[in-house]
Amino acid sequence: MSIEQEYIYMDNNATTAAIPEAVEAMQQIAHLPHNPSSVHAFGRRAKAIIDDAKRQLALALNIHDDYRIIFTSCGTEANNLACSIDHDLLITSKIEHKSVLNRKNILLADVDQNGLIEVDALLDLIDAHYSKSRRILVSIMLANNDIGTIQPIHELNQLIKSRYANVIFHSDIIQAVGKMEVDIAKLGIDIATISGHKFGASTGVGAVIIKNDIANNMLNPIITGGGQEYNMRAGTHNTPAIAAIGVAASRISKRINDYQNVRVLLKYLRHKIRNICADAIFYPNEDIDSLPNTVAIFMPGVKAETQVIFFDLHSIAISAGSACSSGKTEVSHVYQAITGDQNIAANIIRVSLAVDCTKEEINSFARIWERLYVMSNKSASA
Repeated sequence: MSIEQEYIYMDNNATTAAIPEAVEAMQQIAHLPHNPSSVHAFGRRAKAIIDDAKRQLALALNIHDDYRIIFTSCGTEANNLACSIDHDLLITSKIEHKSVLNRKNILLADVDQNGLIEVDALLDLIDAHYSKSRRILVSIMLANNDIGTIQPIHELNQLIKSRYANVIFHSDIIQAVGKMEVDIAKLGIDIATISGHKFGASTGVGAVIIKNDIANNMLNPIITGGGQEYNMRAGTHNTPAIAAIGVAASRISKRINDYQNVRVLLKYLRHKIRNICADAIFYPNEDIDSLPNTVAIFMPGVKAETQVIFFDLHSIAISAGSACSSGKTEVSHVYQAITGDQNIAANIIRVSLAVDCTKEEINSFARIWERLYVMSNKSASA
């Protein structure tokens, strides 16, 4: 029996399975000598594949001609490239991805217990450091990877742009794409970043979506050596992965519709766990606008690391937060920020359901959760 048949995968915010159509698109060209920088027929075909993928993304995310799409190797690289624009200060939240947080000249705005940014705190930071001669980059992710909370990016962008000049707004929309409607033109942001393997493409491809005037005047390449991607990202394109992201983008609408069924299952999961343990805590609260597949759960008395191992031994994949921190014993910075309590944060796991999750899988998860909780509390009281 293969691992796919015996294992229940509930770590979809780390990565999703590539959809069959994306796999087929890669298989059709992976064996061919495709380098879009070449001028011969194979090079022209590769360039056509890349251009088509950009068209598919533009259609799926309503990206107008005043933006350009720059392909990268992943979302982390995309965030690094986005944050390379000329700026004097970066203002962001305490629950952003580490590819945004691990930077110099950065200030962090607080979030509440549901992960929603404290708007007044954000504006206070801008007010305290703003001048017309100083360029500020604000970076707030659309949907958080560890808890799924959706930020009001459109409203934040409008509010900031109405009050300040020379403020550039970036949003990491990596977890949102494919799980909810994302309209770049409506959001009105200056820069967005995406990653293919979060919505049914493959690993190895991400993208920066950036307004043309900002790209032309402010963006600084972090990989140099060639003229690829408007001279903004050197290196031979990963043409098979780019083909996959184009195909996945063309099927985003169906994927979003399918995730609405998952929202019902997530509510059912909350109900099952609440019946097992009244002291379990869910992040965010159920009335908060959040991704349809994501919830973080606090289990009293049991460390997250123990939970992850126990579930794995029972053929269920979960996580204790971002995949970029896997293998480390440190507690998720997101859980620390929303709880303000190291001990609570250390007992929180993340469940991120697949688009084809079933009620039977939820029941299996709940049985294992209950087994560990009861066993641990019996040991503690013995």
